[in-house]
Amino acid sequence: MSDINDTSPFGVPGEVLNEKDMDAPTGLLNMECFIRLAADIQKIRATEKTRIIYIFFNIENFRVIHAESGLYGSDHILRVMGNCIQRYFPNSLAAHYIGEYFVVITDQEDVEETIRIFHDTMWSQTGDTHVEIKAGLYVLQNTTIPPVIACEYAKTADESIRNEYDCIFCYYDVMMDDTLKRRDYIVRHIDSAIKKKHLIVYYQPIICGGTQHICGAEALARWDDPEYGFMVPNEFIVTLENARLIAKLDFYIIELVCRDYWRLKGQTGDLFSVSVNLSRIDFEQHNVLKRIEKIRTQYKVPREYLKLEITERSFGNEQAAIRRQVHELRQHGYHVWMDDFGSGLSSLSLLHELEFDLIKFDLHFLTGPIHTAQRKIIMSSLIHMIKRLGVKTLAEGVETEEQYRFLQDIGCEHMQGYYFSKPVSLEKFLKLL
Repeated sequence: MSDINDTSPFGVPGEVLNEKDMDAPTGLLNMECFIRLAADIQKIRATEKTRIIYIFFNIENFRVIHAESGLYGSDHILRVMGNCIQRYFPNSLAAHYIGEYFVVITDQEDVEETIRIFHDTMWSQTGDTHVEIKAGLYVLQNTTIPPVIACEYAKTADESIRNEYDCIFCYYDVMMDDTLKRRDYIVRHIDSAIKKKHLIVYYQPIICGGTQHICGAEALARWDDPEYGFMVPNEFIVTLENARLIAKLDFYIIELVCRDYWRLKGQTGDLFSVSVNLSRIDFEQHNVLKRIEKIRTQYKVPREYLKLEITERSFGNEQAAIRRQVHELRQHGYHVWMDDFGSGLSSLSLLHELEFDLIKFDLHFLTGPIHTAQRKIIMSSLIHMIKRLGVKTLAEGVETEEQYRFLQDIGCEHMQGYYFSKPVSLEKFLKLL
């Protein structure tokens, strides 16, 4: 086996790596390349008896590190993490999964002791920050298991020890099967769910802050499955993103929204605008402008009807292609919103690097009651700063009248949350207008 930066990582012959295969901030592979090479490894090792292990690493206190040391400190930790993985797993395949997560596929025999040493090194070599590492391990049982699913097994093992401070790593166990069976089911049934129309759209009202009148809606996916019942987004979105299948869902939801517009056109007065969600992976795999334009023109939907929400985390390091596509979307008249402002690592830098029409932030990212003095100052400053940049604001997760009144007082223009309405079917939404 060879080093991950070699032309034949982990014994994969004839594979020449180039810049597009790499994750620049960490020096590791990106996930698309990792999945491709891991599949090759499993084919090569199919007739061997060597034990292959997937490891899912998690920097458990990464959000605390970011809050205390900012973007520079966070980027430094990611670089140190990448260097240490290459140091302690030199003959393995490793990738930056996303954010604070990393994956490794290895056949090292001393993997448990290596993880312990790796953990202690990360703890001691990061100054006063003291990075806390957790790891989930999955011993590959069958080389026909897709690498995406193997990563999910290791991820599930990691999730089982979150916040258990006396435990550094954990092996995947069959007792965790229920979660993995559902994830596997979602990956295997996304195409049939689209074909059989098990995926539907719910609409959550967006409110004008000054009047409480509905001025739009966010389109949210629901999966009405014959086996698992009615599933909400947090039960399938992350799984589809990890499997790099999220574009199937995102573009289908856009089509359903446009289809609803076509159906309602002429039946009601002025139609409400709808925001739809896009993933980082959509931009990596597709020309988003072309895909949306094809759907929009088919149903004769005006561009101003669709608002495009992109999470802040999508704009990670070295995401020039995504930024270029966002610029093209705005040039063609689409309104682009930044979703989950403050949840990623580069909120402020993005505000001057890219133009957005609206910034959307979740009240929950402040963590805690809105009435504390510090949180009021933070929220008020955010709203005023964004508005001075000429960008509109929207607060989601509004659940109480106290929150609504506070946001109204500080000039937040749009709001969304259960205080006004939960996501509802189109028929119920129309009755709210």
